[in-house]
Formats: sequence, structure tokens, C-alpha cells
Amino acid sequence: MRALLLATLCVALCGCDEAMPCDPYPGTCLNVNLQSATGLGERIDAAHFLVEGDGAFRHEHSYTAVPGGQLLPLTVALPLPDEARRTIRVHAEVLRHGRVLLSGARTVADLVPGTRRFIWIELRPTAPGQDSGCEDGRQSGAETDVDCGGPCPRCLGGQACLQPADCASDRCEGGRCVPGLGLRALRPENGPTTGGIPISVLGEALDSSVTVYIGGSPAPLGEVTPDGRSARLMLPPGPPGRVDVRLSRGGESHTRPGAFGYYFGTLRFASQPRIPTGRKPYFVMAGQLNPLIDRHMDLIVVDEDEGTVRTFLGAGDGTLRLAGRFPVFHTMERSPFPIYAALGDFNGDRNPDVATADNRRPTVSVLLGNGDGTLQGHVQVPLPEGSKRIWPSAVAAADFDGDGRDDLAVTDATPDEEGPLGRLYVLLARPDGTFGLPTPPEGLATGEARADTTLVAVRIDENETVDLAVAVNSTRAVRLFYGQGDGTFRMGPDLPAGGIGPFGIAAADMNRDGRQDLVLSCRGSANISVLLNAGGGTFLPPQKSPAGGGPFAIALGDLDGDGLPDAAVPNSAPDERIIHDGVTTLALSDGRGGLPRLLRLAAPLIPYGVAVADLNGDGRLDVATVGSTANQLAVFLNESQ
Repeated sequence: MRALLLATLCVALCGCDEAMPCDPYPGTCLNVNLQSATGLGERIDAAHFLVEGDGAFRHEHSYTAVPGGQLLPLTVALPLPDEARRTIRVHAEVLRHGRVLLSGARTVADLVPGTRRFIWIELRPTAPGQDSGCEDGRQSGAETDVDCGGPCPRCLGGQACLQPADCASDRCEGGRCVPGLGLRALRPENGPTTGGIPISVLGEALDSSVTVYIGGSPAPLGEVTPDGRSARLMLPPGPPGRVDVRLSRGGESHTRPGAFGYYFGTLRFASQPRIPTGRKPYFVMAGQLNPLIDRHMDLIVVDEDEGTVRTFLGAGDGTLRLAGRFPVFHTMERSPFPIYAALGDFNGDRNPDVATADNRRPTVSVLLGNGDGTLQGHVQVPLPEGSKRIWPSAVAAADFDGDGRDDLAVTDATPDEEGPLGRLYVLLARPDGTFGLPTPPEGLATGEARADTTLVAVRIDENETVDLAVAVNSTRAVRLFYGQGDGTFRMGPDLPAGGIGPFGIAAADMNRDGRQDLVLSCRGSANISVLLNAGGGTFLPPQKSPAGGGPFAIALGDLDGDGLPDAAVPNSAPDERIIHDGVTTLALSDGRGGLPRLLRLAAPLIPYGVAVADLNGDGRLDVATVGSTANQLAVFLNESQ
């Protein structure tokens, strides 16, 4: 998996700082972050924003890129004068697909050309990314009281506050929350939130006269506790996604935008006819291979034994056609066993390119794209072996030096007989699509790497540079590397992986706090591990969830429609079978770092690779997986309702 980030582009308006993105405080400005919704290095030509705030504040701003478009993601800073109070609404419209996130917001809006969506933010007078955990039983980071206020859930009456937004009642006087009608959380008591099931309401000053409006539908409270801090209600039906919640009693009301998520009522995936893929398909990823021709999602399959990359073009209805089979070695050569791939634009021509990690040769193979789903002949990029052999095991693509071209990061696995030291190599792209020597030439140490080591490009801390997180299988750890913005990296700490044999690693905002978290599949302990980003480059201890035997790769996406990233992992353990098939497990998020609900799909035998994408254009994310023994690509269309 790759995470695309680029140096910040801040449009200076009304006091916004040109050099840095702004903090979301009243009287300064607001960051609007645009990212690629497809996972490719798309370019954006223009965007239009309408910013509205409490107090009748209204501002419109148009962003126009330089000729050729600005590579996503980018950050635009919009002004917020003093009259823009607690709640800010932003209507955004872009000319290409994109994903919009406001700094500090808890809602991400996916945009398509010609549409306008709104997202919201609640301003808080605390710097983002400074809390170390909202359930650790102590006041830490940016919390205003124990596990509440600032970036944490709102505080109840009598607890400390800095502003009204810290309090469930929206009332802060003399540094303390004033008791009053307020909401802290809504929690389903059993199963998915599909309507007609009991919900626990946690808040303040609750009684039977309070009505809760969830997505506009009323739901009277019942079974209120004597202290007025919790109650139950029957959830009214609603469509999947995040909805506003409003408490109302007489003339008193309290609203929490986007505070609750509905799931699909019935989660169902329909298996499509399987597609032959070669002798041993090992890896699959989704992306757009011909973005100037259509907007459909396509698939790339890497065959380890055959030594090829196959591209499958989506028709937009869930069907795929083979666009080509492209070798990564020359005739009469032995296969280099490519086992991992990355998608990016390495020569700046706006056509997606492919790079593979060649596991039995000290090279990365680069296949430049033609823009129609086909690839040019491979070019081998050598890695310096030195005193030991290099067995590349994974590759990631992102712009590490801010020049607008995607670069490559490669990890290796060392044969046991040659010593345990693994390395990370960073290859910077040149304008013609070739790559220079690694920076530094000898690479960076990743720790003991006697098995495949994988990585993800991700923004770990609060700056705009791209960082790297490396899952080191042998050490049960994740090693962080902080990008310096010039193509070099500074080694960070090792984090516990939360399981044995971490292999798959991906990044997403798992708890809607605006930070990128890390998610790993751990083969040896049969679990998925979530490391929540606590800000400042630090992470909370891993949360572990079961994932079936031998979870291998991992892909993230909202599979159940509640607005939270879920996980898909193929189960590579030989005993994980459904009759004559293998298994791919879908683990559904609870929004707090847990993945408690599981759904199992009958995948091709011994699946290794998995991808998540909307393959038929219906707005639901589908699942694709490859079976190394069955030599098949399987697609499961999401037909949830």
C-alpha cells in the first residue's frame, strides 16, 4: 500500500502563513487537505471552496494550479476571521476526483468532478496531534481533564475546560464545564447500527423529555439512569454513512455533526467468475491505469513464478479484461521472482507506472505506463549489494524530495546464511523516469530481516513530508523513518507490532482524529494489529483483533458504509479452507482501533494478495484477491444494503 503526500502548498490569504499550514483556531485560518481518492498521484487543475461559519461568516476562494495541474495531495489554507466561531462548514468542488479533509475534522468527503460536498470542523484551542490516549485514565497531551476535552470526548459538568467545545453541554465558565444538556457518545449495544436496535446514549442532563435526532429522525429517550448521564433509545432507520446527532428539550438543544455512523443493514459480497492469472500470482493492487481514458478502477497482478506483471482494465461494471502481460526479465533469464509492486508516476508524464521488488535479484524493475493500461519494457534499477546479497521484498512509491515525481523506497530480506541485517533503500526519480543511486548508497538499517520485510509511505507527524514505516517480520516491530523533504530520512523509534510475524502494513485514519494510523497483519499470531497515532510522531500501544490463520497482505477501506476504514486480509494458512477454497477475512472497524466484526469470503486457494476498490462504480468498495495455488484472481462485488 502506498500513501501519497506532498509538500504543503499554502495559499496565503488574510494573514495565513505562506510557509506553513495554519492551526485551526478562530482568527487564523483553516487547512483544506486534498488527496487522491484513487491512490494514484493524480493532479488537480482547480478547486472552489465556500467557507461558512457561525456568526454569518462566509468566504469563497478559488484555487487554480499551475499549467499541468498540481500533484495531489496539497493543502490550501483558507482564512478564518474572529467572527468565524466554533462550527465551520466547507463546501468543496474539484475538477477531478479527490478526497477532502479539514485540519482537525472528523469527516472526509470524497469528491467527483462537478459535485459539491460539505464537510465540517469544530474548532478547539489545542494544537492537533498532542494527545497520547483518550482512555488511559490520566490527563495527558492536549486533554483538558482526564480523558476528555481537547481532541478527546467532551467533558461533563465540573470537569476542566478551555472553551465551550470542550464540554458536553457547550458551556465553559471559570475553567469548568457547566452541567447542561450534552452528548459524549452513542454506542450500539449489539451488532451493526442498521436501525431498530438499542443504542446507549452517554451525555449529561438526560431525561425522558429529551429527544435525540439522528440524521434528522427523532428517537425519544428511555431508561435514563438517575444521574442523567446515560440512557437508551431504539435507533431509527437511516442510510449508511456518518450523520449529525442533535439533542433537544424545549428550547434547549445540542448538535454534534457527523457524530454517528450507520452500517449497511446486510453485508453481502457476491463472487464473480474467477480469472486465470499465471503460475503463481502473489500480489494484487488497485489503481487507475488509464485515467485520461476513463475513471474506472483497474487491477495489477504480480506473478512470482512467471516473473510478470499483468494489468486488468475495469469496465466500470465489475468486469475486467486483460490489457497485457509484461515480463520483468529478459528471454533465457531466470525469473527474478517479483513479489511486490508500487504504482506511481516516475517520469512526470501523468501516466501511471509500475515498479516491482525482485525478490531473487538485487533490482527493482520499472515498467513505464503508456496511459492505456499497457506497460513499456522493464528497466532494471540495481541496488548495491556490498558484502551481502540483497533480496528486495517490498517497494513503495511517493514523492520524497518534493520535485513532483514519485520516488521509490525498497526493503530487503536477508538469507539466513548471510546475516540478519535488513536495509531500506531510497531511490530518487530523474526527469526521464530513471533512478539514481540509493540515498545513502548503503541504505538505512531496518533491523533483523530473516523474512520478508514490508513498508508503507505515510505522513506520521505534523509536517508535510512523507515518512516511512517498515514492518520487520523477524523482530516483531515497526521501524519508523522520518522524511526530511529532500529525499533523505532520519531513523525513528521501533514500535511493537502487536503480533508475531508482521507482514502486511497499511495506513489510514482508523479513529477519525485526522491522523494516519498503522495497521498490520501478523501471520504468526493470526491477528490484525492497529497502532493509533497519538501525534508528535508517537503511537499508542497496539490493539489486537483476530483475523484467521496466516493473515498475509492487508488492504484498508470502508466496506460496511459507516465511514470508517475496515481491513481485508487473505488467510495463507493451509488449513484455512472453505471446502476447496481458501479464505479472505474482512475485519470491520469500531472506530476506536478495534476490528471486532469478521466476515469470511471463499477466496482462491492459498491467497496472498488482496486489494480494495470500487470496481463497478456503485459507491461501495469491492474486494479482489489472488490465490497462489489456484492461479486465479477473484473479485467480490459489494452488494450490501
